[in-house]
Amino acid sequence: MEVNLPSIFSENSTMRAAGFSIVMQILQNATGVNVSRIMSVLGRSYDEKGGDRVDIDSARKAIEIMHMVAVRDVYPRFFSKVEVVKVLLGIFSKHGVLSGFDESVESMFRRFSNAICFAKANQRDHHVLKYFFRLANFNLMLDSQDTIRNYLPSGNEEILSPGKALCLKGMVGTFIWKLSSQREMQKVWNCVRIVFETQHVEAIHAALAQKLIAVNYVSNEELSILFTAIAPVLENAKDARNGGLCRALCALLTTLLMNKYFVYKIRALLCLNSNYAVNLFSAKYGVLDDNDKLLINLYKKFVITREKLQSILAKCNFDDSPLFAHSVAHAKLAVDSI
Repeated sequence: MEVNLPSIFSENSTMRAAGFSIVMQILQNATGVNVSRIMSVLGRSYDEKGGDRVDIDSARKAIEIMHMVAVRDVYPRFFSKVEVVKVLLGIFSKHGVLSGFDESVESMFRRFSNAICFAKANQRDHHVLKYFFRLANFNLMLDSQDTIRNYLPSGNEEILSPGKALCLKGMVGTFIWKLSSQREMQKVWNCVRIVFETQHVEAIHAALAQKLIAVNYVSNEELSILFTAIAPVLENAKDARNGGLCRALCALLTTLLMNKYFVYKIRALLCLNSNYAVNLFSAKYGVLDDNDKLLINLYKKFVITREKLQSILAKCNFDDSPLFAHSVAHAKLAVDSI
């Protein structure tokens, strides 16, 4: 393992392929996997290559190896290990998150979660006895919280990086997310909200927000904030002819407007009869109380946002690909239906 693992970072494609094949065979046939030893070698090899000089083929091979290690042994803290965090985030920083990594990362976290859940349900099996205490609910909760913290902005970071957003998206719905604390979950959503409020949105941020909404984590209040924040971001993406971001935002908008409780709230406001609205706006019956003022502001905000989104979506016609057209059409239908 120590001999062949470094070769996946070789500049020679033949050596990379041969080393990768041998490493994968060893992992598949091994009865047990020493996670710490393997990841130590991988991390050291990555550093020796210089990190930023790792090409896309080596990056994909490194992720596949981490995927295999993650599911071959029951180690709940795998994705919080220093070497794993360093290699994963280093790869995404170098190559971006649009290099075909999305599905592989999603699969890696899902299969890792399934392996942990299976081991927990079969703790009498000899190969998981060494992790018996780690598989206790309390320890899994601590491991989950620690894992999520490693992928939140840190140091001088003010905005959630695309690489961290991709990893967090992979965690949502897995045991890491389900057993984490409300505090960590809220931190993740706060990062998403800040990205939209500051308009530093990339497609992966929109995809993360969409997945959080799909698992029913986000409150109506937060959905309201996001709904009004999407319009300016979508307009910028349309003006920049950024098809990938437009598609992601349209998918997010469609998912958001499929939330029946949120849509009910919007419709309740937008379907106010005209006389009631006029009475509120003109304060015909005296000074408006705080609830009426809040209602007025929400009414105006939702009306303006809906009209703005309808206008922007009508002009999203710069990409003639079927995928783009379908995403825009679904978003139009969702907005028009409220």
